[in-house]
Amino acid sequence: MAFALLAYLMLQGVTSLKTQLERHAAIAVIGHVVLGAEAGYFAGWAVVFLNRYRNAAKPGIAP
Repeated sequence: MAFALLAYLMLQGVTSLKTQLERHAAIAVIGHVVLGAEAGYFAGWAVVFLNRYRNAAKPGIAP
């Protein structure tokens, strides 16, 4: 979200309609990239957590 806000603030100086549409498209693309990266990060974190939980030594069970 911070990246989208930064991109929006950087592109504030443009006033033509075509450029405004391009600005909104750029912000939308940046927002989707950031959200996708966050989703991938948390999905990967969850997989690692579940693998470590599943592979952890259980009390009373010999390896």
